[in-house]
Amino acid sequence: MKNFRNDFPLTAQYTYLNTAGTGLMGEPLMDWRQEHDLDYLIGGSMYREKQHSFINEVRKTVGVFVNAPASNIALVPNFTIGWNMVLDGLSSDDSFLMISGDYPSILWPVEKRGFQCSYIEMTSEMEDQIAISFQNNKPSVFVFSIVQYSNGLKINLDFIKKLKAKNPNVLFVADGTQFIGTAPFDFSDAGIDIVISSAYKWLLGGYGCAFMAFSEFSKSKLIPKTIGFNSNKYNPDTSLLPFTGYFEPGHHDMLAFGSMAFSMKYLMRIGLDKIYEYVYSISKRAFEVLLEMDLLDDSIIERGIPSHILRIKGDQKLFEYLKGKNIVVTHRSNAIRVSVHFYNTEKEINQLLDALRKYFK
Repeated sequence: MKNFRNDFPLTAQYTYLNTAGTGLMGEPLMDWRQEHDLDYLIGGSMYREKQHSFINEVRKTVGVFVNAPASNIALVPNFTIGWNMVLDGLSSDDSFLMISGDYPSILWPVEKRGFQCSYIEMTSEMEDQIAISFQNNKPSVFVFSIVQYSNGLKINLDFIKKLKAKNPNVLFVADGTQFIGTAPFDFSDAGIDIVISSAYKWLLGGYGCAFMAFSEFSKSKLIPKTIGFNSNKYNPDTSLLPFTGYFEPGHHDMLAFGSMAFSMKYLMRIGLDKIYEYVYSISKRAFEVLLEMDLLDDSIIERGIPSHILRIKGDQKLFEYLKGKNIVVTHRSNAIRVSVHFYNTEKEINQLLDALRKYFK
């Protein structure tokens, strides 16, 4: 991964362990964006004439990246907007199962609309709790983050696939923002009906771009209500409106979605399997040493599975100390969140560990 690291100049100045907050922009993407803006500069509306074919190519790229039909891909500005549009297409009679402490943009829109909700606790035994809740509460919608933003807990995707097979009439919705871009993901074989993922973290696509992928079951369950002239590509005959058009009511930002597609192609050139293996190896090293130092969150210890996101016990003072060492992390709720991507190195992990040893000695 050393050669790819050179594409990210910030890594020469900082120990950047904060992709869970913001993924880095690489020089190849910057070059593409500059060319895009130059075309816009000299082309104006003539450049926008190709927007529909351009966006269709983005959908195809997303489809290849997650193994989903391009016709079942919608492009939205971020996870939150996409999720709210999904909720507005559901029945008020739907009941939800969610994970307590999950990403607020998952929980709040459901709760605000007054849906019936049940919750499981975010623990090392989440899957057991989920199975029990399915039996007891019989939800019609189950929504969850594949990887938790706060501590890196990853739900067992084999469990999800089997659970969906047993409950085919339950809508399974996943937030993939903290997962997609870290490992291979096969949407068509995942047992998930809708996955929504922003691209500014592990996909390295920048802000203002996200995607949604839909199963055929989800298309039969939802009655979307969002619509605009762009939904039907400016065709006044709404009888021809595609399902994904309901989630694309307004114009697309070609710079944003082009950046997402560019970054997906970049990651595919590296290889998602290689990224996963590499990140796992250096995350495992950090996990083992932090465990010896008694700095890991209890739920992470009990899970026993290293993640690309690690939650370390620590306060604002520790955060400022690491910041003074040019180590970039996130401080959340009396904890330090460390996140590792392919442009990080074992040397950087050792720099973090050495800093922690000196701080706690």
